[in-house]
Amino acid sequence: MTHHRGRHSRAIAACVLGITMLSGCSTSSVAATPTHLGQTSASTAAPTAAPAAAPASNAPAQAIDVCTLFPAATASQSTGLDLSSSTVINASAGMYACSYASTGSTSADIESELNITVYTSASPVTLDALKTVLDAAASQAAPTVPITGVGEKAYASDDGTIAQSGSYIVQVAGLVFDITGDHTASGATAKAVLAALGQ
Repeated sequence: MTHHRGRHSRAIAACVLGITMLSGCSTSSVAATPTHLGQTSASTAAPTAAPAAAPASNAPAQAIDVCTLFPAATASQSTGLDLSSSTVINASAGMYACSYASTGSTSADIESELNITVYTSASPVTLDALKTVLDAAASQAAPTVPITGVGEKAYASDDGTIAQSGSYIVQVAGLVFDITGDHTASGATAKAVLAALGQ
């Protein structure tokens, strides 16, 4: 089955960029067992309620240039893709994003479109709200799974990885690997972005 560049970020873009629309994003009944960074899981279990995960209130007020914080060369290292350039995505209050372009010729390079978003406490977005979007996009091959070793709390599914540490939430979307339940690259990228933020 062919997956086209940008396929993974559509569901997140539709619901998260307009966070007030989250009430219209359906959730999936698919859940899974915890996965450590570098492992995959496709097991299913009954859904459980996620605890509240709002960011702490001590986030910095200044804007974050994600493309400068995490340049294409660094993103290439964490994803294994040949990322040649990056573009700042228009941000709203407390939400800052960057989109990365690849000139690579591998199927992963062609089918992926990496997008990294950083949320601070100035944003109304919470980890639970983002998880709702992940749940809606989850598939049997890539159900939503908790990931250990990335921030204080992290989840991944078909649409990528979300992770929270301190006052920051990082969202990594658009990598083709996540479709098959391989969250190694998106998890490593989220962890690296949190590290760049000092977390």
